[in-house]
Amino acid sequence: MTTSRIAFRREVASEWAIFNDDAGISSRFGVATVVVRRRADELISSAVGMTAAALGKALGQIADPEQGRMRLVALGRPLARSSRVAAHNADRDKLWSALEKSGIVLPRGSRTEAEMTHCEDVLQFSGVIEFAATELPVALEVTRRADAFCLGQIRDSDGLGWENFLPSLELLPKDPAAFLRAAVRQIADGLFVARSFGQFDDALVGSEVFAENDVVDRLQAIMMPVE
Repeated sequence: MTTSRIAFRREVASEWAIFNDDAGISSRFGVATVVVRRRADELISSAVGMTAAALGKALGQIADPEQGRMRLVALGRPLARSSRVAAHNADRDKLWSALEKSGIVLPRGSRTEAEMTHCEDVLQFSGVIEFAATELPVALEVTRRADAFCLGQIRDSDGLGWENFLPSLELLPKDPAAFLRAAVRQIADGLFVARSFGQFDDALVGSEVFAENDVVDRLQAIMMPVE
């Protein structure tokens, strides 16, 4: 526990309802969550930002200094190509400009985006922003407001090339939970997936990391030190 308001909790990922019956989510995956009870007059973004900063600081303490870059991976809203005006606007703005026009602030970094080609009748864009670890709170706020997650690694890894993650999906995720499941299945060798949560009038809001248990162990040691 880092302040009187912020709390840390640990769970087994496979016990989450959204991962039930998913053979790709094994017991070696854990969830490290930093939560805060929001005051009635406090903006959700402010409260979540507090947890994102605390989580980012802890991740910085356990990550290899050479692994300082992270990625924001996102999916845009699917649109029917039959709606010509909407399809034209989507093709013009693609992913990142569309999010910025909706009022979402993006982390500074190198941007890529591409059209998903799984269905001829649907227009949808995906993208990746590679950003410095100092931009993590900004990136996590994007994950709270859009269909997105953050990806990082604690140590050097030969895992999946995340620039190929979205094109490799056999089926487009139908909702944020499906998108998260697809990402968590790829966790290995020090990779982790992070996101923030909190909507409308939620009292408890926060940020969380999905990772192998050894990564969660190290986060717990920092966030909940033994007295």
